[in-house]
Amino acid sequence: MSGPALSGPDWFDADGPESAAEPGPGVAAPGDPWPAEAGAAGGSGFGSGSGRGADRAREGRQGGGAGAGSGRRRASGWSAQRSAGRGEERAPESLEEQVSRARRLVVDALSRTERTRGQLAQMLVRKGIEAEAAEEILDRFTELGLIDDAQYARAFVESRHINRGLGSQALAFQLRQRGVDGELVSAALEQLDDEQQFETACRLVESRLSRMSRLDEQAQQRRLAGFLARKGYSGDVALRAVRLAMENNRTAQDED
Repeated sequence: MSGPALSGPDWFDADGPESAAEPGPGVAAPGDPWPAEAGAAGGSGFGSGSGRGADRAREGRQGGGAGAGSGRRRASGWSAQRSAGRGEERAPESLEEQVSRARRLVVDALSRTERTRGQLAQMLVRKGIEAEAAEEILDRFTELGLIDDAQYARAFVESRHINRGLGSQALAFQLRQRGVDGELVSAALEQLDDEQQFETACRLVESRLSRMSRLDEQAQQRRLAGFLARKGYSGDVALRAVRLAMENNRTAQDED
């Protein structure tokens, strides 16, 4: 009786030991596709005295051994790919490596748009930069003038007020969301006085009122006041702007 057949390659542990069972007579041992006992197969009753049956058996075993070896090689490569796919745990970065990576991240962020120090600090935290490395890079960029929250706040107030019609309350809220210090926010808002905000609010209300002709006057007033409140205007500025717009609207209707 022939010995136990070799098991196929183990796809989850390609480098592990083969079956503990010793190969029997006529069975190729690992790495030995031509066993010494193969000659005995000629007289085992599988073929005639011509030995052709034994030759075919040896050829079959040789092919099987080569296939198993190829399978083991493929298994080893596949297992390595799976290990790489899972990702090995990387060694912790040194402070110098963290600083270098933080510098690249900040340069890349600032090359796309101006950002506050608070925004950059949050970005570095998300990227896994430790506080010490982040502070070192942010301090350096601030000293170089590449991070300037005061300038950012002034430009933000001017742009958002002119282009989007935002009032001081909305502007202050959005700047604080971006991590700008309260004192810098107050300083930036000083460039917006009440009269400038009132003029902007009147312009917004007049544009909005032209689309409310089907509503009664009280409904118009409520919606206009709520609209200006959402834009960040104080109650006093909103009330004055709505009253003026309603008076102008009534005068225009009387003239018609």
